[in-house]
Amino acid sequence: LYSRALVGDYHEPIVIKRSSPTIPSHVFSSGKHVMSKNPFASGNYVPVVDKKTRYVTTNILCVPIRMEKTALGVLELINKKAGNFSEQDLRFVTLVANQIASGLVAYEMKSNIRAEMEKEA
Repeated sequence: LYSRALVGDYHEPIVIKRSSPTIPSHVFSSGKHVMSKNPFASGNYVPVVDKKTRYVTTNILCVPIRMEKTALGVLELINKKAGNFSEQDLRFVTLVANQIASGLVAYEMKSNIRAEMEKEA
């Protein structure tokens, strides 16, 4: 998994191994969302991004990006400005993740069609 941290001036990719015990890795592997008011209490929280960005995570909402049963990635939000993440936030972010999945699949299909057309030319 690759993570893009958008924190202040920090915009470098952070590589997180799928096998690492992190919340995004867990969500990717399990296909189940995580919504936590206290990520440090979670057995899957490893502050990799916090250490690199010098940012403190207080709450997390992480949902899978998948098409049917195939995992494509995860969408993780941290530190909601006002309070903690809610069920309404979860529904909205899940809708966004589904749209991302549809876009990724459409892009892959378009790329495959283009490659086939180039073979035939």
